[in-house]
Amino acid sequence: MTSAPSPAPFALSARGITRRFGGLVALNDVTLEIPKRQVVSLVGPSGCGKSTFLRALTMLDPADEGVITIDGQPFGNAPGPGSRTTRQSPREFERMRAKIGLVFQQFNLWPHMTVEKNITTAQRIVLGRSAAEARARAHELLQRLHIAQLADRYPSQISGGQKQRVAIARAMSMDPTLMLFDEPTSALDPEMIGEVLQLLRDIAAEGTTMLVVTHEIAFARNVADRMVFMDRGEIVADGDPRQIITSHDNPRIRQFFNKISHAHA
Repeated sequence: MTSAPSPAPFALSARGITRRFGGLVALNDVTLEIPKRQVVSLVGPSGCGKSTFLRALTMLDPADEGVITIDGQPFGNAPGPGSRTTRQSPREFERMRAKIGLVFQQFNLWPHMTVEKNITTAQRIVLGRSAAEARARAHELLQRLHIAQLADRYPSQISGGQKQRVAIARAMSMDPTLMLFDEPTSALDPEMIGEVLQLLRDIAAEGTTMLVVTHEIAFARNVADRMVFMDRGEIVADGDPRQIITSHDNPRIRQFFNKISHAHA
């Protein structure tokens, strides 16, 4: 009798993530698992731990406790003898980190490099691609994101919305398993927000696994498959976006969305 195939691993499994800053517990035993091709919105009040969680997931600010796997493989710490864990080698660590694409609030483009160089440099250093391969991937993405004409410009020569598209192209150029977005519209002028949100919709429609920290509730409602609500360093709701937005019984959640709706009234 043939056994059933094992289920595909989660794109992301983060279990027991805890981060402390002195006496402050910024993340308290947070567990989140995201299947492949799912789009998850991460919402909650300012200071609740959303950005800290993203930084922990990418090891920019590693958690004090917890285990992370990407596509079924350990990231940061690998299983060791018995129940102990061992730190991954620098080479394995960088290989795993390349599986996560992170798009920051403030773009974080290298100002001294052209748009093309911003997209090709990490491909060559981390993925070992040739100059021609990296350039071809960069131009493919620039075409796809409708900014091919910007390849030779510097970040100071392009708009905020264009910078965000370049940042997205740079993250996607690494062919990540998971894309993380930290308030991708927060640094944009109002007229730029719509075009970047549409771009995120297009990326989601292609089946990209995404975790998006956002206050754009219409995006969270209409594009995300799932909503995760954080408060005070913990996940307090996880489920269907429309249900959480309109009918959740947690008074803190109701208060949050009431304030959001009044702000946009």
